[in-house]
Amino acid sequence: MRKIEKTNNEDIVENMGYKIYKLRKENNMTQDALAKAVYVSNKTISKWENGNSSPSYGSLKDMARVFKVNVSYFLDDKTPKGRLKFFYKLCIEFIKNYWHQTIFTILFILLLIYFLNTFDTLAMYEIVSDDNIITFDAGYYARSKSDLVITINNIKYENNDKDIISQKIKLYTMDNNDKIYFYESNNLEDIQYKDLIGYRLTRYLAKQLNNNLYLEIENLNKDNSITTYEIKLGLKKKIASDKFFYNNKANVKDKIENNNSIKIDSYYLDNQGYKKIDAANIFYKDFKKYRLYFDLDLEKMFYSIDTKDGVIYYSYYYNKDMIEFNENEKINFKHYTYMKNSDELNCMNGDCADYLEIYEEIIAIYKKAFN
Repeated sequence: MRKIEKTNNEDIVENMGYKIYKLRKENNMTQDALAKAVYVSNKTISKWENGNSSPSYGSLKDMARVFKVNVSYFLDDKTPKGRLKFFYKLCIEFIKNYWHQTIFTILFILLLIYFLNTFDTLAMYEIVSDDNIITFDAGYYARSKSDLVITINNIKYENNDKDIISQKIKLYTMDNNDKIYFYESNNLEDIQYKDLIGYRLTRYLAKQLNNNLYLEIENLNKDNSITTYEIKLGLKKKIASDKFFYNNKANVKDKIENNNSIKIDSYYLDNQGYKKIDAANIFYKDFKKYRLYFDLDLEKMFYSIDTKDGVIYYSYYYNKDMIEFNENEKINFKHYTYMKNSDELNCMNGDCADYLEIYEEIIAIYKKAFN
């Protein structure tokens, strides 16, 4: 190892490297022992001591703890100007070495600002895993009343199998012991997933992601065999904002657009790929998780979704702005209607406090019906 000599004209990084080297020797520590103590690799210690890179402020705090010195000990110039120069160097070093993470963080902050300004409720979680085969730098999961976003950065498959010729990456959740896949990519690119709740995942399944989010890598081998490796992802709550909830019904009228601008008739539905049920003025179309119906006589859109707790029925009278919701759960049975234009809630059974959330979910399905 090149021993760094301290001179008055040396760069601050080299002075710092000399001090790290000197403290390590005085404490009879190897580079490997110091690396374990401050949670980095021994190669990183070598780079610090040789002046090829500088430690982060967090690593300086760890070394100060190990060597029982103040963080300021590592600084050559301890004046306010010198400290500012040092932290400026740290920022430049971090951007050079971790530019992709910096960009990812900025994009996620912008995405978070978009959420806060667009939606009425928001829950955000950090995605974590202690697996050593599938690794990633950072991941976040955010969910509002009507949208969800999943981002996972710099995914790596650490199993060095030379027989692998291509890989797919997938996200799925579980529903009654069945895998429900909702994202797939043909390579290990960063995951940037955004979707309306109720389109690929129902409201029920979106909520289940808190405890049932899985990442799977599918490997195609040289002999055309397929092997898979999967991990369960953990979620650590970061933000749960209730100040964005609806405060009163009047806000709903201001926030929900007029969703009845489309003239729905048999000609229009036929051109949108809907099929007519014989002897009835009802048209239907199959989507991934449900079959969507339009009853032209009643001016109603309706569908149902099977869950492990029973069947949930949704109805939307699009020319009256009225919803009907009927949920048959094992514990609670809910049945109510809601008239948006008159703010009338007729709750016949169950706790109906979630009626505004369900209204927006049905509106999201309504908007997707013609895409």
